[in-house]
Amino acid sequence: MSDSLTDTNAAPTETPAERELVLELNFVPEWARKPPNATSFFRDRPGGRRPSEDHGGRRDPRGRTPDRGRPGGGDRGGNRRTGPGQDRDRPRTHQAAPRHAPVQRLPFRTRFLPDDRQIGVIVKRIRSGQRAYPIGEIVGLFLDNPDACRVKLESADPNLRLFQCTACGLVALDRQELDVHILGQHLPDFFDVEKVVGEPATGKFVCVAKCGLSGTLLGPPNHNAYAERVEEVHRTSYAHMSLDEYRRSIQTLHDEALIEQWKEESRTQTLYRPKGQPSETPGLKWSAAVSAFRKQHADTLVRQAAYATLPVAVARQITHAGLHQTLADAWMRECRSPRDLPLAIQGALHGRHMHLFRAGAGQRFVTAIPPAPLAPDRAIESIRAVLLHLRAHPGCTRAQLLADLLPGAATDGPEAAAILSPLGWLVERGHIIEFFNGTMAVPMGKS
Repeated sequence: MSDSLTDTNAAPTETPAERELVLELNFVPEWARKPPNATSFFRDRPGGRRPSEDHGGRRDPRGRTPDRGRPGGGDRGGNRRTGPGQDRDRPRTHQAAPRHAPVQRLPFRTRFLPDDRQIGVIVKRIRSGQRAYPIGEIVGLFLDNPDACRVKLESADPNLRLFQCTACGLVALDRQELDVHILGQHLPDFFDVEKVVGEPATGKFVCVAKCGLSGTLLGPPNHNAYAERVEEVHRTSYAHMSLDEYRRSIQTLHDEALIEQWKEESRTQTLYRPKGQPSETPGLKWSAAVSAFRKQHADTLVRQAAYATLPVAVARQITHAGLHQTLADAWMRECRSPRDLPLAIQGALHGRHMHLFRAGAGQRFVTAIPPAPLAPDRAIESIRAVLLHLRAHPGCTRAQLLADLLPGAATDGPEAAAILSPLGWLVERGHIIEFFNGTMAVPMGKS
């Protein structure tokens, strides 16, 4: 019998992510526990700066402004400190980086909830172990594994609505922004992608354009497929940027070797065939596939509503600065003072027929077995002695129980067996509660 949810004999039907979630419910000493992932989980938003950089002038924990203590930083008077022999009054050549305007938080109410499948994994483990586990530890499990949570966003402004991708759950504040995501992420869901090798491009080319972000060769600007190629790379890899922003990253190079490399690469074309079509059906070029996708599928992948629920892992991909910062602030509050998760987890466990009770200093526990008090005077002598001892010494382990009731007795002898053998039945019936760490107690009243 496992003494915690760290049992490595995970059910074969568990996915690696589910197994990791359960294995991390480790009841280790307080000093050894990793803190909830409050500061890093929403730190970076895709395609943008860290939320902390959206607050111009925010001081770091040591009280310094962002420019202090960095190369090129200045002192309070605005003069750089120079070495011997240098003119302190010389004009500064360093220009401080422009400070970004603070990100505006949006009027959304947020609630963090446990993912139903992950709750199912925990319930399965609790049932198999027949032990009681502290709710606080289970809440900590989800705080340490944010991807095991979901977040519910609800607009507090009737004029502010969400657009949600029905395929993955991502939300956006306008349809155009979501269309960019759907096109970049879900086009392959409806088209088979095929690579076809043809003849190299012909013509005279004196330069070639290269993506400054990935190094991808885009082709000569005077080639008839150049504009389409730029749009394809932008939509499929850098949709978080505007097209004008992406174009500013493109480099134009006069390099014969790169031109020849592009010619060779251009022989391979990517074609898109609607899923389910015969293999002899001609494939579509990217622009034609995009047009067909928008006409036939795009609208079916969008829902508009005042609220949406989505996995936290998906919520991290939100590119809108204000919405991302709203989520980051909400997650930080939940980690500092958990409120939504404890209530939601308790409700989810109760809904799956788990039994919650308080013990000790009011700490809540959950078990699959309903506690059922048994009066000692209604039990046989050996069981009566166990019940009376646990009433007088709650928190006793099996080894301590045996040592107290049969001092010096061999643990594998018949007298020890008479004490220990009924424990499994008593735990299974709820007459004794066995906790995650092997300690035991008897329920004294209704659970």
